[in-house]
Amino acid sequence: MVKKEVKLLSKNRSYELLVPIGIVLHETATPGATAENEFSYFNTGNRGASAHGFVDWKEYIQTIPYDEVAWHAGYTANHKYIGIEMCHATNKADFDKVWDNTVEIVVDLINKCGFSINELTTHNEVSLRWGETDHTDPIGYFKKFGKTFEDFKNDVIAHMNGGLTMTQYEELKDIISKQEKEITALKAKLDKVDTYIYNYIDDNMPDWAKPTIKKLVDKGVLVGDDNGLNLNKIMMRILVILDRIGI
Repeated sequence: MVKKEVKLLSKNRSYELLVPIGIVLHETATPGATAENEFSYFNTGNRGASAHGFVDWKEYIQTIPYDEVAWHAGYTANHKYIGIEMCHATNKADFDKVWDNTVEIVVDLINKCGFSINELTTHNEVSLRWGETDHTDPIGYFKKFGKTFEDFKNDVIAHMNGGLTMTQYEELKDIISKQEKEITALKAKLDKVDTYIYNYIDDNMPDWAKPTIKKLVDKGVLVGDDNGLNLNKIMMRILVILDRIGI
C-alpha cells in the first residue's frame, strides 16, 4: 500500500468549488523528481499551474482538496476533473512502482467519489476534446516503458472488480445483461400461466375436468385438505388423461 500524505499548497490555489465527475491523469515531465520535489516547486512560487496530487515510486502527496479547482488541464477540464500527476521515473523498476501506486490512488478515488470508469481520462484526451491545451501526457511516458492508457485502465478495473480485466469486465456485463433479459422473458411467460387453484367442483372448474374430478372425489381418491382440493389446470389435465386411458 502506497504511503499517503496531505500537504496542501499555500500557493497556486484557486479556492474555487469543484464538484468533480472524474479524474485526469498526467505525468510531470520532470525526470527523477519526486512527489516531495513537485510539492516544493508548486509551493514556493506562482507557477500558474497545480494538481490535486503527485504520485512517485514511494508515496502520494495530495496538494489540493478534491473539492477545489486545480489548474492542470485547461478551463473546462479543470472545472470537471481531479488532476493526478504521475512522477517521471527514469528506470523501469521505479516506473512500475509509480504505475502501481497510481492505480491504487485512482481506485481509492473512484470508490470514494463514485466516479464512472469512463470518466477516468488523460491530459491528452481532454486536450483533443476541448482544445484548451496541447499536452499529450501521459501517453509518451507510458509508451517509453511499453505501456498504454488502456493498460492502465485495465489495471484499475482489475483492482475494482476482483481481478477482471477491462475485456473480461465488459464480457461479464454482457452475460449478466443477457441473463437479466432471459429472466424477464421467463417471468413474462410465467405470468401468463394459469396459477388459479381449484378447490371445489363448482362453476369455476372447467367443464372438461368436472366428470373426472367428481369420480375421483366420490371414490375417495381425491380428498384435499381444509382448504379444498388444491388442484391447478396442469394437475387436472394429468388426472383427466389418466382417467380417459383407464388408469
